[in-house]
Amino acid sequence: MFEINDPLQVTMFPELATSTSLPSITTQPEFDQALSNQIRICDLGAFVQLNISGIEKGYSLNINELGIPIDFLRLGDPFPVLNIHLFPQDVRRQLQNLVYGIKAYFNSDNSLSTAFGPFLYRHYFREWNTFLENEKELLQRTIKKMLGKRTYSRYFLDQFSQGYNLFKQAADITAPWKFSDHLTLSIIQEQRSELFSGNGALADLAPTDIHYPLKIMTVKTQHIPLKMVAYLKQIQIIAFFKTIHLEHLIDITIESVDDIKLLIEKM
Repeated sequence: MFEINDPLQVTMFPELATSTSLPSITTQPEFDQALSNQIRICDLGAFVQLNISGIEKGYSLNINELGIPIDFLRLGDPFPVLNIHLFPQDVRRQLQNLVYGIKAYFNSDNSLSTAFGPFLYRHYFREWNTFLENEKELLQRTIKKMLGKRTYSRYFLDQFSQGYNLFKQAADITAPWKFSDHLTLSIIQEQRSELFSGNGALADLAPTDIHYPLKIMTVKTQHIPLKMVAYLKQIQIIAFFKTIHLEHLIDITIESVDDIKLLIEKM
């Protein structure tokens, strides 16, 4: 039987260990106390970590840092640094309210607020799970209703064009760049396929390329889905229970939620 000796771990079966110096569960009275506290914490509830991602999308663009030859750019003040969001402020605010609605589930009746995250009381576990699933479905339905396929596509093209148009404004007559007067999703998709089939990156793009602005913007926005269906798939709402490592549960006694609160304050 293969054995891994780790001095930071206790051995569960000391009679099988090749080294007598390794601490074991049976020779560590602290382990019993820590495990007892761990079980008691689990009886009372669990800390919840809630991760919500994929809703906010955007990019930044700083033409001044791209290493473009100065002959290609108009003279004058440095060009503005753009920080562009996929959605306008009113849409972002509505989406943020939906996120706040999920986080607002936790209150003084069902959980204890701690620096380690909310400690959800155990008899609310099923209710929390049902609530979370319902909120996920509500978020998806709301986004579909609020945006729709055409509206999402328009927002994508708008945010893409803001960066693309900055290149138009910055380009001097000596720049070899060719600009499109009518950007479409198909043009961007074609450019994505061409670039990323060869693992395209900003450093690989040459300012002398006639499609340099289009390629730069394609790389800058590669993480933003072209279609709403793909955008919805990227939204992740993940919650999981976590607890406290046994090393913090040795010299204490957990009997109530108040004991957990005191423990967190000391950590």
